[in-house]
Amino acid sequence: MENYSHASTFPNNTYRMDQTNAIFEHSTSTQSFQSPRTQNYLQYATREMIQSTLAPTQTGVPNRKYSLYIVQTSERARMCGFGEKDRRSLSPLPIVQLLVSDETGKPVDIEDIEHTFFVLHATPYKCGTHEEASLVMHPTSQLGFRSQTNTRNLLGNLIANGRKLTDHEGRVGIFFVFQDLSIRTDGDFYFEFSLMYIGCQGMVNTGLHPMSVIASVKSEPFVAYSAKKFPGMIETTSLSRAFSSQGVKIATRSDKKGQKDSTE
Repeated sequence: MENYSHASTFPNNTYRMDQTNAIFEHSTSTQSFQSPRTQNYLQYATREMIQSTLAPTQTGVPNRKYSLYIVQTSERARMCGFGEKDRRSLSPLPIVQLLVSDETGKPVDIEDIEHTFFVLHATPYKCGTHEEASLVMHPTSQLGFRSQTNTRNLLGNLIANGRKLTDHEGRVGIFFVFQDLSIRTDGDFYFEFSLMYIGCQGMVNTGLHPMSVIASVKSEPFVAYSAKKFPGMIETTSLSRAFSSQGVKIATRSDKKGQKDSTE
C-alpha cells in the first residue's frame, strides 16, 4: 500500500492520519489521543467507484433468482389505538428468509451474497377486501374536530435489513426480522413483503433506473384484537431466541400461557 496522509481542519479540531498511526488533536488542549497502530485506512466510495462494482446488468442488480420464504408469521396483535405509550409488538414477530439461486437454479453460496444491500418492506392489507391498510383516518377527523388527517396504521420500523444469522437448527441464512411492529386498529390483516436491492446507488436519482421490487411474498392472516379481547402474547419462539442470542434486539418471554398483563 502506498503511503497516505490526509489532514482536515474543523472548528476547534484537527484530524491527521499517516501510515503508522492516527492522531486526534483538539486545538484548545495540549492533550492528544492516539489510536492503536493500523495498516488499513477508510476510503469512501465515489459514484464512479460504486458504478464500477455493479453487476453487468441494466439496473445493477445481480442477475440471479430471489425467493422469499416466511419462516415465522404473526398470529395475533393487540391494537394500540392512537396513543403512543401502550404499544405491543405483533406476536410472534414476522421473520422472512431470502434464498438466492443462479440462472440454472443452483443455490448461491451465502458468502458470495452481499446481504446488507437487501431491504424488505412490510405493507399491511385488510383480509377480505384486500385493500391496503397502511393509513387510517384519525378519530378526531371523523368527529369533525379538525380537517381530515390520516396517520400510520402500522407502527415501528416497516423496513428490515438483511442479516446473516444462524437459525435454531444451526442453519446459516439471510433473514429479515421485523422486531417492533404494532398496529393501531383491530381486525384481520395480512402482510405483503417486498424485496429491494440498494447496492446500485450509483444509478439512483438518475431517473434511468428507479428502485424496483425484485421479489415479494404474502403472509398468512393475523388478528388484531382490542385490549379487552386480546388473549395475550405468545411464548417467544426458538427462532426468535436464537436470533436474540446473536445480537438482534428481540424482547423474549418465558411465559407459556401468554398472560395479558406480562410484557415483553
